[in-house]
Amino acid sequence: MNDSKEICLYFDDNVNYNPMTIAQELCNRYKELGNPILLPVSKDGRAPVIIFQENTEFFLRCNMETLNFVVNHNYFDKLEGIIFDIVDTFEEENVKFVRIGYVNNLFFNKEKIDVVRDIYLKEDKTSDMEEFQLFLYKELSTKYGNINAWERVITEGNRKHELLIQYDFNSRQDEKQEFDMKYIKEFIKVSNEYIESRTNI
Repeated sequence: MNDSKEICLYFDDNVNYNPMTIAQELCNRYKELGNPILLPVSKDGRAPVIIFQENTEFFLRCNMETLNFVVNHNYFDKLEGIIFDIVDTFEEENVKFVRIGYVNNLFFNKEKIDVVRDIYLKEDKTSDMEEFQLFLYKELSTKYGNINAWERVITEGNRKHELLIQYDFNSRQDEKQEFDMKYIKEFIKVSNEYIESRTNI
């Protein structure tokens, strides 16, 4: 199964933390991450300073602007808990997050390509069209503000036998939220409900 989920957490401005302390705490909480790679902080703060890449099912990168982690299906049920642990790890160092992004990559078999082609493109199943990329956008409402929801429907030449449907959610940059556990749970819940409503094809 190639499905994956990625979380991106955005730090507040002018963040400062000790990469070694953070990496050690993440190791304590998630031993399966393996050994971290620690790098010097770049001038622009965008290059990774902490990298966990030994576990292909759960890997993490962190710079001075964002923290990203990607998990496969073995961790889908633990996603909220992982987010809470990461937020807690940084809060212990007085570091706050202000926004969240959530990307779901869902792969479907070749039969679904014809279904999607019929729904969106009204193309005949015998059409010789080899690839398509569709981009759809919607704004979702939650108890705590709105979410940007991007939906991408993609077939690519090197993976013609698969259909990728990618859902990319992020909190709005112009809406400042109290970035607490209630907000995160609502964000994930609304996002997942939208995915379920859209993947019933």
